[in-house]
Amino acid sequence: MNAALSPQQMSIAQSFLKKNCSFEQIRAELQKQNINDNSLNEIINYVKGFRIRKKRNRGFIFTGIGVTFLTLGFLLTMILINLGVNHNLALYGLTSIGIVFVMTGMIDILGW
Repeated sequence: MNAALSPQQMSIAQSFLKKNCSFEQIRAELQKQNINDNSLNEIINYVKGFRIRKKRNRGFIFTGIGVTFLTLGFLLTMILINLGVNHNLALYGLTSIGIVFVMTGMIDILGW
């Protein structure tokens, strides 16, 4: 995707990424600069792809954190059951936290 962009287009795209502009703002700004439609679409596609990759990476991190909470909840529940101690906090608390993180991560990965 980067190979299609010229250095000037790449610097324009990077400036929009730094400003965190919406796609409508990017399109309006590029049309003010009299950039042709082909280049305009390439720049917008680059910005979209970058934002999707960033969100997907964040999703993988959230999913990993959630799986860690779920695993810790399972292990702690097993240990507490064997010891005969109240295991409700480990079972319901850590599992709930883990599920929230996993679901948030999966939403980011799928791009919703």
